[in-house]
Amino acid sequence: MHFRYAFLEMAKGSSPADPDWQVHAKNTDFSALGKFPYRLSKEQKQAILKDCLDADLLAIAKNCRFPDWLGYLGLILTYTSGSGSDNQQLSIKWSAQLVKVVITGTPIYQKLCSIANGVDELVIADLEAVEQNIEYTFRSKSTRDV
Repeated sequence: MHFRYAFLEMAKGSSPADPDWQVHAKNTDFSALGKFPYRLSKEQKQAILKDCLDADLLAIAKNCRFPDWLGYLGLILTYTSGSGSDNQQLSIKWSAQLVKVVITGTPIYQKLCSIANGVDELVIADLEAVEQNIEYTFRSKSTRDV
């Protein structure tokens, strides 16, 4: 639920870094945000993707529990699918970062390299493969106690 509202707020131009950001686990009253549409418009998807294009995935990983951060990326892919070239751009940028955290020579390493070169598009199954093939040292660094 929180992510859906966060996506709507991002589509309006808000950011989780804003001091008045309302979408967080402590807030369970979303009436001020309005009714959630079950489908995002093309414009909303594009606004979300624009915000996510420059995301520093390594910074996200360092601030979120492993493997939760990969799930967050999966939600973005799910809710913004069907956005054409915007999804392709996101796939290229994210894959170029994700290739740095997986074991070299694995099938997902090869696929991420291809995606980063614009050959394919990143999908949730790829994130699952990243989770299974992430370098041990990175897994340790990205796990934090809550």
